[in-house]
Amino acid sequence: DHFMELSREKEPKTSATVGAPEPATTSVPPSFRETKLEEQHHKIRISYPLKDLPGSLPTAVSLLSDIDDWQSPMDMTKADEEFFAEIDVPAEVADKKKVTYKFLCDGQWTTNPLLATEADDKGNVNHVLQV
Repeated sequence: DHFMELSREKEPKTSATVGAPEPATTSVPPSFRETKLEEQHHKIRISYPLKDLPGSLPTAVSLLSDIDDWQSPMDMTKADEEFFAEIDVPAEVADKKKVTYKFLCDGQWTTNPLLATEADDKGNVNHVLQV
């Protein structure tokens, strides 16, 4: 992978430094910072598919989830046939083994009919992603 190639290029070839952390004054490549983040968080990608979606297509989609107790809508990025968001799931949420989420499409709280849903113990219908 790209990070490993960068690491091999920068590390001296002596056995005394193999696996040694880089000094604090060294600039750390972005891919290294992302790797460290992924050790503490689980990165997931959630999409709102548009292909074969019945009715009119939304122009703006946000994601809400139980990761932050449904408090902060996250704007999703529009691609050719979907809106998507990549989010970090904290370890304590990942330990539950699932993320519950819903969409805000053009201001309307909704699920996507192309994706599986599940009702919770209060009767709320949401999407569920196993992590």
